[in-house]
Amino acid sequence: MNTDKIFDYMADNASKWINKQLTNAKARSYDNKLVLDVDGYEFFLSDHEIHECSRLYEESLKINSEKLQDLGFENFEIYDDYCAIVFEDYKMVLELTKEELKAMEFNYLIEDDTLFIYQNDESLEQAMQHYFSNKN
Repeated sequence: MNTDKIFDYMADNASKWINKQLTNAKARSYDNKLVLDVDGYEFFLSDHEIHECSRLYEESLKINSEKLQDLGFENFEIYDDYCAIVFEDYKMVLELTKEELKAMEFNYLIEDDTLFIYQNDESLEQAMQHYFSNKN
């Protein structure tokens, strides 16, 4: 992967994280730089700042026990960083947290009375194979 593509990927992630966190500012990638526009003033972020914001964005996409407990889920298994399996008593919590899950960029699927909360299709597929092979 060439450096421009790496920069574009990291800048895209960094701008997503910044735009999610700040209401009075917008970040955008421009000419191999990341520009932060705050109240009409433009600031260029350093490579270190871009890297850190990209890392924070990727961390925000990970599913962990703390996030699920904060949402109110109790009986679950973390399959990997991007998928969790919730076993039972999730229906009321899911109903209350659908919008929060969407805001956190998590998807969910109910299969065989089991809730799967996931970030990407690959993790979902692997978690479902794991769960259903161990269930039988």
